[in-house]
Amino acid sequence: MRTGRRTILFPFLLLFFGGLALGQAADLERLAAEIAAQAPARLEEYRDLAGEIARRQQRQVEKQVQGLRPEEESKPERIILFITLGEAPDQEVEKNQRLLHGIQAAAPDAVVAVRGLPAGQRHLEQFVLYLKKISESGKLPGIRLDPALFRKYQVSVAPTMILERDGKPVAEVRGLINPDWLRRQVEAGRTGDLGQMGPTAALAERDLIEELQERLMAVDWDGKKEQAYARYWRRFRFVDLPEAREDRRFTLDAKYTVPQDIILPDGTVAARQGQVFDLFRVLKPTFVLVIFDGAKPGHVAWAREQAKEYQGKLRPRFIATALPDRDNGWQALENLEQQLQGPVYLLTEQVRDRFQVKHVPAVVTPGADHFEVREFCLAAQADRLNQHPK
Repeated sequence: MRTGRRTILFPFLLLFFGGLALGQAADLERLAAEIAAQAPARLEEYRDLAGEIARRQQRQVEKQVQGLRPEEESKPERIILFITLGEAPDQEVEKNQRLLHGIQAAAPDAVVAVRGLPAGQRHLEQFVLYLKKISESGKLPGIRLDPALFRKYQVSVAPTMILERDGKPVAEVRGLINPDWLRRQVEAGRTGDLGQMGPTAALAERDLIEELQERLMAVDWDGKKEQAYARYWRRFRFVDLPEAREDRRFTLDAKYTVPQDIILPDGTVAARQGQVFDLFRVLKPTFVLVIFDGAKPGHVAWAREQAKEYQGKLRPRFIATALPDRDNGWQALENLEQQLQGPVYLLTEQVRDRFQVKHVPAVVTPGADHFEVREFCLAAQADRLNQHPK
């Protein structure tokens, strides 16, 4: 039961004691840089990534364009119409309006698919605006940006019409957009490839997956990595605290009020909003927070001595409010960690507010049933040492 309680309370233990890392935005920046660093070794994954982007593009088109139907639930039987908007869609607006009006009249329930962005277009927004422009003339069928369907059925010309049942093709015809004709052929026992029954055109749109893959391959990943690292320190907002001018000491209880329901991944409700927990009764912390200004050598030396004082009793967690060289932040952080022989975190507003720290340097230690917070005036300590040398 004790183990179970610890598991359930873990989410808000993190909320109470957490926030020591570099921050969520910073983590994303570092993750982006790490992905960029690995990119040359991940070329095989680009096709899958491009496919996922293509699917997202499809969903965005369906949501953003007025008059387009949202994707319906999968049906046992459906008609799929593969179309192209031509080599010069901006010059063929009326032609494409007639095409889509004809589809709406003859096959209002059909899935209408386009392989990629229209010729000459590079961005999803351009496609959305184009479809809106076409739809001004009246109601049009919903259009799917779906290169995967074209690949599945190896469609190379438009219009191509396929009757699909349970995800498998039953009959296919090119040059027609009349579902009733295709269904009559199937009822008469004619299935498979029924040939070409009208004029067709080659697909003008590039396969969106291939296009996105090509764009990914063209990215300067090394440059992106360098930009991500440099941008991180330009954007990072340090939580600065003034230097203590007098010693201060106070205690904080370890009770935690749950701000909102905490629900575990399996649906178990770990805690309800408003519940109050005495965390020391569940899991008493075994660390001491050592908070200091990393840009001041005196603070760094003080932090190193504090760690020695608690050695074998509590694990020190070093938290800096600043770094000695912001322009070379990563190197400065590494140098600081080497001096202190342990990981160094940057102070967050959450930690500052939870422990009500107003000046540095400071330490936060666990007592019997509370936290003890002490702020130190290093100048006063130096005066006392000078007055009473050993």
